[in-house]
Amino acid sequence: MLDTGNFVLASQDSANLWESFDNATDTILPTQIMNQDKKLYASISETNFSIGRFMFHLQNDGNLLLLTTKFPLDTPNFPYWSTQDSTIGNGFQLIFNQSGYIYVIARNGSILNMVSSSAASTQDFYQRAIVDSDGVFRRYIYPKSLAASGGRWPIRWSTIFFIPSNICLRIRGDTGSGACGLNSYCCLGEDSQKICQLAKLLKVDQTHTTTKIRGTKGYVAPEWFKNLPITSKVDVYSFGILLLELVCYRRNFDTNAEEECQKVLADWSYDCFKEGKLDLLVENDEETMEDMKRVEKFVMIAIWCIQEDPSLRLSMKKVSQMMEGTVEVSISPDPSSIFSSI
Repeated sequence: MLDTGNFVLASQDSANLWESFDNATDTILPTQIMNQDKKLYASISETNFSIGRFMFHLQNDGNLLLLTTKFPLDTPNFPYWSTQDSTIGNGFQLIFNQSGYIYVIARNGSILNMVSSSAASTQDFYQRAIVDSDGVFRRYIYPKSLAASGGRWPIRWSTIFFIPSNICLRIRGDTGSGACGLNSYCCLGEDSQKICQLAKLLKVDQTHTTTKIRGTKGYVAPEWFKNLPITSKVDVYSFGILLLELVCYRRNFDTNAEEECQKVLADWSYDCFKEGKLDLLVENDEETMEDMKRVEKFVMIAIWCIQEDPSLRLSMKKVSQMMEGTVEVSISPDPSSIFSSI
């Protein structure tokens, strides 16, 4: 482990075989360089370090962007911040130097865009820059001593810079599902931290209800229409539909589908899975086509979630474990084979 924070595996002749600076996840440190086509991925949450909904990418054309991903896939979706014209065509590397400056340079070394210009020397501060789980790119500092803090900075990690200034406004519903996801409200807290308020179908102290239908058309579980007890499994059903939409990059119901069998995504997805033709679901997305094993995994999870019999649906805890890979995904039955006759 070098003083820079770079973890290096070296051979007996001191040749570097692997180093963490070349395999960044969500964080970069002073002296670290990001070359073209390198990416940082936000984690799902502060405690779940699987790949989340946001990425930081220096493209091959030199443009530096923050983007949403086609979660649960890690492919890019829509940008919500970029350096744009200042680096397109010339951007070569992103530099995080020892003075704490973060900037994009051209091949000749000239600075094209100063991403973060708040100076804080590595002699006095520990530093890191990270794509946080809320999609904001933040630079943090930690004084190495009371003298270094100058009475201005507390002895803890503090934010000295962040982009964008208001992620709730930069990621709107017309470019995906918004900063907080579907059926959610976004507001800002300290350091532009995103606070999400989710709309819930059931009150905290409710286990079931038999009230009238509520929810977004296409996401509503079958039991709403059968006047059956409503449990938290209705939310699992809605998640399953949403997961299929994210993987296949289309709505659950599409009146403009080329064939009649393709109009309802839930039905078509199961047919494609059963017939071993999952590639038909994503044939217009080349990047997704390159990772069909993950497509199959997520479609299988979604099919478990949209079982018409609520008792067959997974718990959200089990869904999370399957998506993380800690629990194996087994083959589910036909979603309508048991419950449709009730």
